[in-house]
Amino acid sequence: MPDERSAQRHAAGEGTGTAVGGGQYDITAGDAFTWKSDRAEVTLSLTGEGWVVQYSTVGRLLGPPQVLHQARHRDAKHATWDVMARVQSASNNEAEMVRAGHSAVQWIKSRPRWNEMSLNSQGSGR
Repeated sequence: MPDERSAQRHAAGEGTGTAVGGGQYDITAGDAFTWKSDRAEVTLSLTGEGWVVQYSTVGRLLGPPQVLHQARHRDAKHATWDVMARVQSASNNEAEMVRAGHSAVQWIKSRPRWNEMSLNSQGSGR
């Protein structure tokens, strides 16, 4: 499976599980796509029932992690839009939203079943 591994490395930047960007926001990709700031985390994962997006608080000063949003999508495009909306909400930074969206698309395309999931849901919405 070198092709899948290569796609995952490309999706994560320098390698699977490595952070991209460094600065104020980090993106990691492996079994799940994760965008993280010092106060929030947005996770995208693929389950047998579709794409799951979760937005939660993180950080010691904010108390225990709290899930602010969780949604399941049948269409990868809708999941990507959801990730972008949550990153925009957490960062208030449009450029960061676009960067996270682009990285999420690359991660989705590295998933072995991404196309199959999207084709099964054409026209069915969420």
